[in-house]
Amino acid sequence: MSRLYEEVRMPLAVGTTLQHPERALLKWEGIRNRSDIGQICYLTRDTLNTRHTFDPRGFSSERTKVVRLLVTQPSERVTLGARRPETIYGALRGVLDFANRADRLGLHQVLCNEKATAELDSAHWERAVRESGYVAAQQTVQPEV
Repeated sequence: MSRLYEEVRMPLAVGTTLQHPERALLKWEGIRNRSDIGQICYLTRDTLNTRHTFDPRGFSSERTKVVRLLVTQPSERVTLGARRPETIYGALRGVLDFANRADRLGLHQVLCNEKATAELDSAHWERAVRESGYVAAQQTVQPEV
C-alpha cells in the first residue's frame, strides 16, 4: 500500500509542530531532492524500488516520536546557523539508510533503544567499510636520528 505524504518546508518555522510525522517529506531550500523521513514510522516497508510500499500494520507510534526529533532538532540547528541544509540532508540520508537496513533485518528497536542502536551502528559501519574496500593506511613513524 502507498501512503499519504505532506511536503514539509525546512527549516521549520519556530514553534511549528509536526502533526503527522509519518507523512513527512522534507524539502530544503536549495536542495533538489527531498527526504522521506516519515517512511521510518512504518516498520514493514519496501523502499528498494521506485514505487515504495508500506504495510499499515507495521505503523509504530514510538517511531513517530523519533521522526519528530529528527525533523525539529536539525531544523533548529539550521535556523541557528550551526549547520547548513546540505549537511543535515546528508546526515538524514545516512539515518534513513541505517533505519532501512535495521528494519530489513528485523531490528525494529533501532532508533528507539540506545543499546540496539549502538549494536547495529557498529555492525553497520564495519560492513560499510568492508564493502567499500577501504583499507586504513598504516602510519609508520620514522625514528629520529
